[in-house]
Amino acid sequence: MRSINSHKTIHRYNARTWKQTKTLGKGGEGTADLHTSRWNKETKLVIKVVKMPDTTGSDNRPIELIRLACLPSTCNRIVELLGSELHTPSPGLCSLFLEYCPMGDVRHWRITEYENKNRKPVPETMIWRFFIQMSQALAFLHQGVGMVDTDGNAYVGWTSLIHRDIKPCNILVKANKGSIYPSFKLADFGISKFHDPSKTETEAGTYLWQPPELPRVSTREADVWSVGACVHYLATGKAPVEEQQEFIHRKWASWGHKYPTGVDAKDRHYWDKQCPRRPTHINVSKEAQLEAGVEKGKLRQQYSDELDKWMMKALNMKATQRPWAVDLLKGVERDGRRLIKKMSKASGLVDLEMKCEPVPMDDPDSDSNDGGFVAMMLDEDELNFDEPDMDPSTNYRGRKPR
Repeated sequence: MRSINSHKTIHRYNARTWKQTKTLGKGGEGTADLHTSRWNKETKLVIKVVKMPDTTGSDNRPIELIRLACLPSTCNRIVELLGSELHTPSPGLCSLFLEYCPMGDVRHWRITEYENKNRKPVPETMIWRFFIQMSQALAFLHQGVGMVDTDGNAYVGWTSLIHRDIKPCNILVKANKGSIYPSFKLADFGISKFHDPSKTETEAGTYLWQPPELPRVSTREADVWSVGACVHYLATGKAPVEEQQEFIHRKWASWGHKYPTGVDAKDRHYWDKQCPRRPTHINVSKEAQLEAGVEKGKLRQQYSDELDKWMMKALNMKATQRPWAVDLLKGVERDGRRLIKKMSKASGLVDLEMKCEPVPMDDPDSDSNDGGFVAMMLDEDELNFDEPDMDPSTNYRGRKPR
């Protein structure tokens, strides 16, 4: 396996070359800002600042950096790590340099492009594209599908990497030039871990998108469920769980119309975990929905039997009966490509090929854990830029850390 101390070194980040232009997000895991090249406004990257672990070991890098740096190949379904700087912008923090996906995450994309714009359902071609590309991401992470070494040979010896927090907000959307069909990239590996059959019952991630076997979520089967849950969200606008308010009311009644000590009706974190998983079929006609008592204003879009079949396979209530990522990929690619071609006259097939490029192995004689360089190609104008020596007491924005 490629050394987890790997760093790709091309160019050091310089505040005179890049400018912070927008804050993309803030959360418990850190902050993310958009930076634009001063030389070319079309060149952008995301700087995500996260806390470094308080450890006495030799490797004090954040989990997300370790996981992304250890991948032997890049994959066009995984957000690309461009580089990193330890103890930046201040001691104890690490800056991750990531590719920018200007269309935002899947939740933002669905709301912006469909709910707010015209209140129309997400087209089936879009959902198939999402399903295929996220199945490619899982097959890459779980079974090493597509991984190659520097000689172009299939990579051998990969240990499954479990994401553990797949949800709409952790999948980014990126436009394809000249096409109305975007592509999707899996991001945020902050709580990912390598598969260990003896350590599967660890609570992590976001309950709402996790399978019924909670807390057994550190498994490949749980990741497959989460991808299916995202497909369910694109098709129905909700996660595959029972309506939370109905469940809360039923539990409240069963408790004698009062809540037990320690239970709060407003604690969404608690109820997301307790709420029963209940996937909804998405191939039901509107006539059949009306006959089943669905209100006219709540009728759902009817999708194909094939899309429903593969979504429900991923959302099987029994973990052992869910397909492995590589088998899921075979099925959704076969049926999805055929239906996309039929529905879009082949224009929807853009960027459906999985592409992986080998990352050179570390030089065993070099100190790979330098932690202070950023992998970014230089524009032609930057090649002639005379960068002054950096004051080690300043951060990458050129300011003294507090």
